[in-house]
Amino acid sequence: RLSGQWRDTRRFHSAPGSGGDGRDLPLYRVHPGSERQLRRAVELYRVGLESDPSAAWARINLADCLSHLGRYQEAAQQWQEIVRGSRTPEAFLQLGLSYSHLQRFPESEKALRQARELGKDSPELLYHLGQAGLHNHRLREAWDLIHRAASAGFEPARELTRKAARWAETRGRTRTRARVTTD
Repeated sequence: RLSGQWRDTRRFHSAPGSGGDGRDLPLYRVHPGSERQLRRAVELYRVGLESDPSAAWARINLADCLSHLGRYQEAAQQWQEIVRGSRTPEAFLQLGLSYSHLQRFPESEKALRQARELGKDSPELLYHLGQAGLHNHRLREAWDLIHRAASAGFEPARELTRKAARWAETRGRTRTRARVTTD
């Protein structure tokens, strides 16, 4: 059972194996709901965090709700706070994604690299790190990362490589020279 300040938030998240007072809850994702529900969840998480700022699980859910609402600046601020206390690869990935939405690509790339250094090497991370690299003009490395993500089946990366191949073909470039594939 969640303690008083968190009781109303339980409908916004899943907490398999949640603990007694809410402090020992695992880190988990918010269920995306309607915009109205997400705004209400943001209010509730903010109130709860005022009385218990150490509730990392609530801060993660708050950041997730803010991202679902497209409030990436606020989400980035929450993820910054989260990585100060818990330097996990997932937290750095989410911070990097927030920065990317804000078109703050150098910061995005830095956060995504930290996620990778901490052991996160998912196709999603490779793709977004590649995207940040493209914006930061590191083309060869960026395309290598995007190709790895595409080879692992990450659909946004596959779609981007297909678009790049079509673009290269319309300009008379070979796939090899353009460094793209349609696999």
